[in-house]
Amino acid sequence: MTAKAKENRTTRICAHTISYWYRKDMEMPECEEEHVKEMICEGYVEGELCCIMSDGNTENRGWWSIDRS
Repeated sequence: MTAKAKENRTTRICAHTISYWYRKDMEMPECEEEHVKEMICEGYVEGELCCIMSDGNTENRGWWSIDRS
């Protein structure tokens, strides 16, 4: 399954609707929300997500972008 085939989730950060997905489906953790907030404040409109899973060894990568629709 490609990223485009996955259904994106949304959240609100800095008065923007953020569309995001992870390779392994999950909600965006608070630490990632803070990362996205910092990126928006620096002027970014999209970027990579990387979350370490609860086993401490596995990365779950994804992507976020400001939803302009």
